[in-house]
Amino acid sequence: MELVAPLEASTIGLLLGHSQAASQAGSSEKELDAFYERWTMLESWLKAEGTGLHDGHPLAEFAPKSVDSKRFYMEARQPGMTPWILTSLNFAPPVPERYALAICRRPEEDWTEEVALLDGIELAKRFRTLL
Repeated sequence: MELVAPLEASTIGLLLGHSQAASQAGSSEKELDAFYERWTMLESWLKAEGTGLHDGHPLAEFAPKSVDSKRFYMEARQPGMTPWILTSLNFAPPVPERYALAICRRPEEDWTEEVALLDGIELAKRFRTLL
């Protein structure tokens, strides 16, 4: 999950992995939402794959295929493995900030597409019930 905060065009260009984006990118709400959607999907996919951010996976080369407006399909890096489904969410919790979140799962995994934001006390209570 990432806080959707304004970025300078040069920062977006650096994160996308090429300098031309720096002159083309802006910080309008729509452009920021698109950037954070891709960024959180990349992070989610790399975590699901068991790797991290490094030079081998620049955001500019990350290209999931669209299933619908908020769901995407991404091949697994290991041959023969089941592909991934990425779901992108933008939401505003009961605070003024906006957040972007992406969830990566296998197609056969059930997910309700519902996200609950919990404070620390509620999170601790729920965790204790699992022990």
